[in-house]
Amino acid sequence: MGVALMVLEIFAPEIIGIFSADPELMAVAVPAMRITMAALVFVGPAILCVTTFQGLSKGKDALVLSLARQFIFFVPLLLVLPRILGINGVWMSLPISDILSFLVAGLWLFREYKLQQRTGVWSGITVPEADTGTKHPS
Repeated sequence: MGVALMVLEIFAPEIIGIFSADPELMAVAVPAMRITMAALVFVGPAILCVTTFQGLSKGKDALVLSLARQFIFFVPLLLVLPRILGINGVWMSLPISDILSFLVAGLWLFREYKLQQRTGVWSGITVPEADTGTKHPS
């Protein structure tokens, strides 16, 4: 995601130029692309956190975290920020919601880790020994 972010940030005019060379469009689209892609590196880790909850059979937590980005953060930011920042508020609502959802998902996962550590869920897990080809006496 970091590489994609760098490419999108550096080559935003060229990428948008593929679709249109209209100067008015470029004046709006290049900053919009750069702003909306600014938090791209936070999307992957946030998805990993949500997927971790799915793997732990905590579907409700995964659902809440998935919906948090769109409905708890993005929609309210999309309604509020344009009134304060104009058109840039529209563009900024996406990276801010990405960062907030990453922070919430990360903190939620850390809380789950501490909870499972405290309850001893992980201490009861045994890892099978690797087969070295030698037989142990029984």
